[in-house]
Amino acid sequence: MWTNTDLSRWHKLNPAINIVPTSKKFYGRYSHKMVFTVANSYLITKYGGTTLDWLTAKPQSGSDNLDTLRCFRNVLRDPESGFRLRSEGSTLGVFHTDIDFMYDTVINKLRPHAHRLKLVNTVTSQAQYDALENNYIVTNQPTEYPWRVYVRDGFYRDFKERVALAAYLENIGDQARVSKYFIKDLRGANKYLKGNYFHVKDPRLVDMLHLIMPKIVRSVQQVVTIST
Repeated sequence: MWTNTDLSRWHKLNPAINIVPTSKKFYGRYSHKMVFTVANSYLITKYGGTTLDWLTAKPQSGSDNLDTLRCFRNVLRDPESGFRLRSEGSTLGVFHTDIDFMYDTVINKLRPHAHRLKLVNTVTSQAQYDALENNYIVTNQPTEYPWRVYVRDGFYRDFKERVALAAYLENIGDQARVSKYFIKDLRGANKYLKGNYFHVKDPRLVDMLHLIMPKIVRSVQQVVTIST
C-alpha cells in the first residue's frame, strides 16, 4: 500500500531538489530514485568501488574528491541497505523500494552532502502506486498510443528481422508512433542495435509482431494516464 509522505521535507533538506513522480519502475523493481551530483561517480560503481582504495594509496593519480566518493560508497554500497546504484556521468543515481529509508539515509549518513541531491523520483498517489505495481507506465497526459513496445538490444547477425520491423512500422502508418532515428537504426549497417521502443494504438499489432518476428520484441508495457 502507498503511504502518503510529506514531500516538503525534501525541500527543507535542500530547496533546490526537483521532485518528480515516477513514471515507470526502475529496473522493473524500484519506485524511488535519488540523483546526486558527484564527479567521477563511476569510481563508486565500478569494480564494487574497490578502485577507490587503490586511488587512496596513490592520490596523485586519482580523483580530487576521494573523501566524497568514499563516503557515498561506504553508505550506499552497504549490502544491508538494499540500494542499487548507477553512474550517470557526473551524477550518481540511487534506487530503492522505500522512500522513507532513502530520506533517513540522507539525514543520518549523507547530511553533509545534501546540497548534492538534485532530483527525487517518487510515488505521489495511490493510483500511481497501483499502476506501477501492475507494471504500467504512468503519464499525466492523454495518449492515443497506450502500448509501449521495447525492442531487444544486442548484436544481430541477421538484419532481416530489423529491416522487416522497420518496413512493418512504416506500413501501419499512424497506428504506431516511432522515431525516424529508430527506423534509421533498424536499417543501419551496425550489427549492434541499442535498446529502443515505439508506441502502438492496438495491442493486437504487437501480437502480430510476436508471430512474424518472435525474437525482436523484448517486452510490452501499457501506458495509463493518471493525474499526478
